Parts: sequence; C-alpha cells; structure tokens
Amino acid sequence: MRSFLSKIGHIASSKYRAVLAVFLISLIASFLMTGGVEFKTDIFGLIQRKEGPLKLFLDNLRDFGTLDHLFFMVTGREGTSTQDLIRAAESFVEELRELRVDGERALGSVQFRTLGAHDYEGLKPILRLFLTNPELFLDREDIPALSQKLTDEAIGKQVQQNRAILLSQASFPLKEFIALDPLGLREILTDHFKHGARGFAVDYRSGYFLSRDHRSLLIIANPVRPATDLTFSRKLLKAIEPLLDLGPEVSIQYTGAYPIALEKATGLRLDMQSSMITAFALVLALFFFAYRRLTTLLFVGFPLLVGVQITLAIAALLIGRLNILTSAFAAILIGLGIDFAIHLYDRYHSERALGLKVTQAMVKTLTETGSGVLTGGATTILAFCTLLLARVDGIMELGGLVATGLFFCLISIYFVLPSFLAWTDSRGKDPYVYRPLRDFGLKALSRLLQKHPHSFIIAFSFITAFFSVLALGIEFESDLRSLGPKRIEATEVYAHLERMFPRGNREAFVVLEDNDFDSLLRREESVVEGIRDYRNRGQILSISSVSHLIPSAEEQRRRRELLRQSIDFTRARKSLLRELIAQGFRLDPFERTLRWMNRMSSPSDDYTPMMPETILHRLQSSPLGKWVNRSLVQKQGIYKGVLTILYEGDRLDLVQLERDLRGIDQRAGVTGLDLINIDLFRMVRRDLLVIAPLAILSVISLLYLHFRRWRVVILALIPLSVGLTWMLGLTSLLGWKINYINGVVIPMIVGIGIDDGIHIIHRYLEDSRYDINGAVQYTGRAVAMTSLTTMVGFGSLVIAQYRVLSSMGWIIILGIGSCLLTSLFLLPPLLIVFLGPERRKDRNNDL
Repeated sequence: MRSFLSKIGHIASSKYRAVLAVFLISLIASFLMTGGVEFKTDIFGLIQRKEGPLKLFLDNLRDFGTLDHLFFMVTGREGTSTQDLIRAAESFVEELRELRVDGERALGSVQFRTLGAHDYEGLKPILRLFLTNPELFLDREDIPALSQKLTDEAIGKQVQQNRAILLSQASFPLKEFIALDPLGLREILTDHFKHGARGFAVDYRSGYFLSRDHRSLLIIANPVRPATDLTFSRKLLKAIEPLLDLGPEVSIQYTGAYPIALEKATGLRLDMQSSMITAFALVLALFFFAYRRLTTLLFVGFPLLVGVQITLAIAALLIGRLNILTSAFAAILIGLGIDFAIHLYDRYHSERALGLKVTQAMVKTLTETGSGVLTGGATTILAFCTLLLARVDGIMELGGLVATGLFFCLISIYFVLPSFLAWTDSRGKDPYVYRPLRDFGLKALSRLLQKHPHSFIIAFSFITAFFSVLALGIEFESDLRSLGPKRIEATEVYAHLERMFPRGNREAFVVLEDNDFDSLLRREESVVEGIRDYRNRGQILSISSVSHLIPSAEEQRRRRELLRQSIDFTRARKSLLRELIAQGFRLDPFERTLRWMNRMSSPSDDYTPMMPETILHRLQSSPLGKWVNRSLVQKQGIYKGVLTILYEGDRLDLVQLERDLRGIDQRAGVTGLDLINIDLFRMVRRDLLVIAPLAILSVISLLYLHFRRWRVVILALIPLSVGLTWMLGLTSLLGWKINYINGVVIPMIVGIGIDDGIHIIHRYLEDSRYDINGAVQYTGRAVAMTSLTTMVGFGSLVIAQYRVLSSMGWIIILGIGSCLLTSLFLLPPLLIVFLGPERRKDRNNDL
C-alpha cells in the first residue's frame, strides 16, 4: 500500500499537467451526460414494490386510478347567492371542457353534479329496476325508514303530495318519477347510494357537488394523462390559470395530484440545488478559515466537483432518476469528500512547514496520512454499501450512489489535489511560504488530557450513562406523511377542501378477486357483515363496495325474507290502492309497484332473484357506472372488487382489523396508507437488524486489517459507540423521532464516525512514537475540520423542504458531532491509559 501511494505521489508531482487534463475532460464529459436526470417525488418510489400492502395499494391505484384527479373549489364571496355560485361554476365547467393542451383535449371528464336532469334518460331503467325491486337496495338499516313509509298515514300523505305535483308546473321528469315511485322510496334509495359512496360529502339533494352550507361547489376533473407526466401537468396548469378569474362574486382554488406532483418535483429540484450549493460554499469557507490560502479552495473544490459530477452522470446512465432520498447525495458527498482533502492537505502543509521539498512532502503525506485516509474512506464506503441490502429502494439507491461517489472522490482527490499542489509549488515566482498552522487550543487540550486522563474517562462514563437512560425513551415516527414537504400550497388547498367537503380522515382497502361475479359479491357481503361491529362501535365511518349497489342472489333472498317478516305488505298494498282511488288516479301507471307489493306478500319459494351480472350491465351503461367502476374492474375473466373503509385517525386498530379480515376471508388482501406504514416499519426494522451489525462487522474487519491489534480495534470503537449513544439520547431529549429513513442513517454514522478515531490512533502509533501531542494537536485539527465539514455538508439538508431530508441532516449532525467530541476528549485519555504502558515497555526495550 505504501509503495502504491508513493507512486501516486511521484506521478502527481511529475506529471501534474496530464493528470489535471484527464480529470478536466472527465468533468466536461460528465456534465454532458446529466441532462436527462428526472426527479421522482413519489413517496412510494422509495419502497420496493414486490410484496405486501404497498404492492396491493399500487395495483389498486393502477386498476382504479383513484389519485389522478384535479379538484376545483368554487367559493362564493359574502352576499353571493347559491344560484349565482352555480351559474359561475357552470360557466367555468364549459371552459374546462373546451380546454386543450398541445392541440388535444386536456380533460377526459368534468363532474360537478350529482345526478342532473341530463342524466334522467339514462337513469330511468335503473330507477325502474331499483324502485320496483327494493330488495336490491333495502337492507336491515333501511327497514325502519321503509316501515315508516308504508304506514297508512304516510301512504296517504305521499299520494296527496303526488297529486299536488301533477297539478303543478313541475318538470316532466319529476312527474314521471311518480309513476315509478308512488311511495317515495327514492329518498331511501338516495340515502342508500350516498351512504355507500366513498367520495366527498356533498348535498346530494341539491343536484350539485355543493357543500352543506352551499358556500362552495366542488368540480372534479379527470385529465387525459397521468399526474406523473410533469410536462403535461405544467402545460395543463398553465392553460387553466387564465380561466380562474370569474369576476368579483366567486373565487376558485384548485388542487389534486397534478399541482401537488408539480410542486413536489420543483421543490425537490430546489432542495438538491440549494443543499449542494450551500454545502459547497460552507465547506470551502471552513477550509479557507482553517488554512487561510485562497488557492486551496481550487485544490479541494475541483476534485470534489469531479467526484459529484461523475456520480451524477452514472446516476443518469444507470438509474435515470433521482428520488427524494438520492437527491441528497451531492450534499452528502461534499460533506464526506472534503474530509479526504483536509487530512491530506493538513499533513502536506505541516511537512512543508518543517522544510520538506514538494515531492518529499507529497510522498510522506500519501504514504503516512494517506494510508489512514484510505482506510477511513473504505470504512465509510463499506457502511454505505451495506445499505444495498435494504428492501427500501430509495435507501438502497442512496447507499449505492454515495458509495460510488466516495470512490470517485477518493480517486479524484488522491490524484488532483497533489497535482494542483505540485503545479502551484513548482512555479518559481512568489512561492507560497508554508508556516505552522494554528492549533485552535488543541495544544492546551493535549496537555490537559495527559494531566487528567482518568478524570475525563470517569466524566464521560457518567455522561454516557445519562444519555443511555434518555435513549430508552426514544420514539419512532411511523407515518409516511411525515416524510413529505413541509409546505405545499396545493396540499393546503386540499386540506381546506376536505374541511368543506369532509370524507373521513383515513382510508383502508380490502381487495378481493374471483372468477365468478356472484361469488365475489358473497365474499364482499361476508366481509361487510364480519366487520359490522367495528362500525357499530364508531371505529369505522363507512364501508363502500360494489355489493352495496349489487347484492348477490343469496343476499336478495335474505333481504326479501327480512322485509316480509318486518312489514305487512298486504295491508300496505290495500292502503295504497285505497288512496290512489280516492285521489282519482288510474291504477295502470302504478302496476309495477302494486305487483312488487303483491310478490312481497307471497311465500319466498316463488321468488327468483335477479342475476347480478344483469344488474351490473345495467348500472355500467347508466350514469351510475362511474360509481361501480370505483369499486370493480374485470380483466381477463377475473373480477376484482375493492371495499373502501373510511375511519378517523387512530381510533381503528388496523392490525386487529387485518387479522379479523383474514379470518373472514383468507384470500382477502388488505391495504391502505396506514397499513403500508406498519409494513414499512417492520421492513426497515428487519433491515436495520441486518445492515447495522453488518456495517459494524465490516468496520471491525477493516480496523483489524489496518492496525492488526485487537486492543487498538476496541479502543477505536469506543468513541463511536459512545457517540451513537449520545446521539440517541439527544434525539430523545429534543423530542425528535426516528423514522424509516433517519433510522437507516445510523449505519452511515458508523462508517463516518469511526474515521476520527482511525486518524487519531494512526497518528498516535505512527513510527511507534505514541505521540499524543501530534495526535491531538495536529491530527485533532484535521479531525475537527473534517467533522465540521461533514456536519456542514449534511447540515445543508436541514433547510430542505422535504422533512425526510431535513431529519437526515439533523440526525447526522448529532451523530457526527457526538463522535467528534468523544474522539477528541475521550479517545486520547483511553490511549494514554491503555496503550501508555506499551510505550514505556518499548522505551525500556530500547534502553
């Protein structure tokens, strides 16, 4: 290794122009290859999509397309009437329907009515079907309402009301309703449909998507392309902007997958650029503060830029995208890559200040300090490589990118930094004069540590015990929503929209597949019945499914028998006949209703249920088809149904619900954001149990290969272990939580935090001098600088809008800061106490 590093020193000193030219060409080439990098803001893109609730959830989104909507909320200002609000919304909808992007129609559908007059012709067959066969929609919850409708008094009032409508100026569709529904069962039918709908809460009776206070009207649009097509999303929103001004009476806000995806992508790109620029500027400022030589900024800045840019080029070629996590790789590389340059330049500066020539100082720097830098770099690279074992794609890609970037940063710094130094120091005019560097109080610290080593060890033991107790109280954040951006305007509008049109806080989905439609319906009905107690206890707000609209043949028989046992249809039929005749109605328009009431009076043996496929076909060909398609798809002869469960906050025990659902139907799949959170927590926990020990074993192996002494290896691990304990204790003390991502940062800290101890011990043992002054005063300065630059590099992430990046930055700052303190204040006393006797033994042997 020393021979290899010595050759690098000679090549960089003698052929510096060629070396610099090669790396400059590499930089230019890598710049040209990075133009096609895309930014993926999908949280689910961080996670492996091959198993569990996430796969089920994404398949559900693909099959049913539940997220790609554009929502407009038209709100009337003070004094605006409901009619003026509706007129403004209708005008806006007409313009939306004519909207075009790239010459093509932009929106596939625009909805703002529940069921309008224009839907009536298509609805007539469905209304006739349901209103003359109420067992298709009436269930046990509807029996009290139906019983009330079929009392003699209620029938009399309804028939009188029907007569008044026929004599009035009411619209023809409303009059035609009377022939289909003389008992007024449509109110129960409407409530039944509304109860089974899993959309926003609107005033169904108004005929529009009006809020309950009639101050806002909701418009739901379905663009023709997905929200992930950012180019289309950008053009679509740009085309919509001029349409938003509808005058002083109303205001329009919009939200949905399209503006959210666009804002996230823009925010992610800004996060990457701002963190990279901030990290680059701050680490160079720290470097200049320590060494006060302006040209050194070029020495370290250029190789860092080469390493980062080559890594970005590799990402563009092999992956083609950056996600929420991998967008942080540049700031991480800058924070870590500068460490290699600091150690090398600090040693080179010191050797030149002692009078060595350029080549001599270069070779000694690379063979002595360079060996420790290489070991430290290898441990960090290995720690990041362990992340490749993670089953979370974002973590795996981040580990691969940073490990690759550190490798190229090492190569670039080992060749470019010596070449720059040789180039500048070989010029004859005004050579730079190397003077001893400031010790920043480390010389005094060294004397204090040598004077009171046991006191420092005892004090740190008590502090560590305190933080160990605090670490036991650390909490874990299991909500995926906590990983998103801190503020996005479109999500705030969506939150306001949900307040105006409430729909329940959370959703869970039960997915069933079957090659027989009636069998699928029976299974759905079993699930609904099996979890009825959750709904009775208020833990579930509503359950919607296709079986809510289309009962199985068996369920139709059950409902009919339940209705027959609960209501005297013979009496009700006589009462209806009597009132119709009394009010002067002809009986033939009401023949369907009278025939149904007669059937309900006869024994069940004469009843033949309607085929579910027939009901399905009629529904799909009507305006209600969109409701059915939310819960049912058919592909390649397989029916796939989804039951949507709405619930509030943490009132529902999802783990128990999932267990109960498996007991009801073993083939049922259960998913939802909260279940994905639970599954992801299990996944990351399993990964940590593999990755963290593997990272530690890798570090221990490299330490032993470098030092060849177990006592030294253990001493190097102590400041790392204590630093990690401090980090966890401080995290708990500050009230922060460990989440899926910053939890996996721990293996990174293992690889980064061990470097400080490696360099201090390496300098202490160099040439068997056991030089505690050199280890603290000189190497300690470089260690402090590298830790500070790493903290600054990662610290630039704390300003990111994405919480996942910000939390990573804070955890790394705590971890590396703690490891720095233990390496400077705890490790030297340990070396004095436990390796000092070896020093005295070596001196006695020399004598």
